[in-house]
Amino acid sequence: MFKLMTDSACDLPQATLRDHDVDVVALHVLVNNQEVYLTTDNVAGMHDFYQQLGAGHTATTSQVSVGEFVAAFEPYVRNDTPVLYLAFDSALSGTFAGAVQARRVIQEDYPHADITIADSRAASCGLGMMLLDVIKLRDQGQPAASVAAWVQQHRHEYHHVVTIDDLHYLVAGGRLKASAAKIGALLNLHPILELQEDGAIVVRHKVRTFGKSLRFLAQQAGDALGHTPHPTVMIVSSADATTTAKLADAVRQVLPTAQITSMPVGTVLASHTGPGCCAVFFRTPATA
Repeated sequence: MFKLMTDSACDLPQATLRDHDVDVVALHVLVNNQEVYLTTDNVAGMHDFYQQLGAGHTATTSQVSVGEFVAAFEPYVRNDTPVLYLAFDSALSGTFAGAVQARRVIQEDYPHADITIADSRAASCGLGMMLLDVIKLRDQGQPAASVAAWVQQHRHEYHHVVTIDDLHYLVAGGRLKASAAKIGALLNLHPILELQEDGAIVVRHKVRTFGKSLRFLAQQAGDALGHTPHPTVMIVSSADATTTAKLADAVRQVLPTAQITSMPVGTVLASHTGPGCCAVFFRTPATA
C-alpha cells in the first residue's frame, strides 16, 4: 500500500486526516508577517483568525517549499514505500509544481523513488471530498498510479460554488478589479464564484443581497443533485453561526435527504476571501 499525502488546503479536520493515516504538508499563512497554522477542528482559533481579518489585519499565503516536500517524501522513499500526493489546484497555487520539482530532486539520489503527484484541480472541501474518495480507493488496495489516473478522470465531477460578503478581499488578491468591486458594493452585489474544470476561478453570477446569494448556492447544489438519493454536500463558512445555519437550511430545503457536513473555512481560502465567505461543495454522479 502507498503512503497518501495531501496539503493543508483540503480543510478537513486534523482528526479525520489522522484517523485515515493521511500525511499533510502545510501551506504557509502569515498574519502581519507572523505565521499561523490552524486546522478546521480548532473552531475557536478559526473564529479568532476571521476576527483578525475583519479588523483589517493582512493575511498572505505561500506555497510549500521544495525543501519541505523533500523532507516529507524522503522518509518513505528510503523505506521503499510508494507515495501519492493529492495536490491543491495547480491553477491557484505553485504547490503542485513544487512537489514535482521535489520529486526530481529526490530521484537524483533515489532513481527508483516511487512518488506519484496528482493535481486535484480542487480546493478546500472540494479537495477534501476528493481525498475521502481517494482514501476508499487506497483502502481497496488500488496502486498509486491507478488512483492518480482515477483523479484525472473524475476531478471534473467535484463542484465548488462560493460567495463572499466583502469584495475587498478579492481585489486585494487580484481576483477582481477595484472598479468592479466599487460598483458591486454600491449595488449590494455579491458574486457567485465557481472553480472551472481547468482549475481557474470565475465569476458566474452576481446576486443582490447576501441572503439571496446563500439561497443561490443551495439551488446550485439542488439543481445538480436533485435526482441523487442521499447526496453528500459539504459547507464551509467564515461567517457567523447564524449565516452558516441559514445556508445549511437552504440546502435542506432543496435536498431534504442530503447528508450535510459544515465546517469553518480554512486559513488558506479565508486569507483570500475574508470573513463572510460561504461555499458549498458536492460531487455530481459520474456519467457513462
